[in-house]
Amino acid sequence: MLIGAVLVGVVTYLSNDLFYAALQQGASLYAAVSSVFRQLWRFLLYIPWLLSRIVMANVQVAMIVLNPKMPIDPALLVFKTTMTKGMARVTLANSITLTPGTITADLDQDTYVIHTIQPPLAGELVEPVMQNKVAHIYLEEKQETPDARWVYSVEGL
Repeated sequence: MLIGAVLVGVVTYLSNDLFYAALQQGASLYAAVSSVFRQLWRFLLYIPWLLSRIVMANVQVAMIVLNPKMPIDPALLVFKTTMTKGMARVTLANSITLTPGTITADLDQDTYVIHTIQPPLAGELVEPVMQNKVAHIYLEEKQETPDARWVYSVEGL
């Protein structure tokens, strides 16, 4: 019972962006609940897409690692997003990290620093494919192509 109570508290705290933000903006309880279920449905549809990207990236990374020349060209990608919800930003950061060959090194408000072992592996971030998928889940506006820059050393940040 105690573990269940603690987990309910944690889930309530983590879903603050979903329920209470809508209620504070004056939405009715019905509108807030329907918004949450719409976001949940969109998230469930996002999972297979993300899994397909994870599998594709696994194949790409395996080909890089198994190549005798091992063509690794590590780089950092820095870009900004216009998403305003914290859950959307964290979902994007986690999705990037789950995709092999890329990792979210830093997330500061709206600025992401992504490490990749080869720049083409982060191609869907330069073209805002993944950002638009995540923005769609959380009812955010469609993302424009971000001002992204490639950095090849920490001093370049």
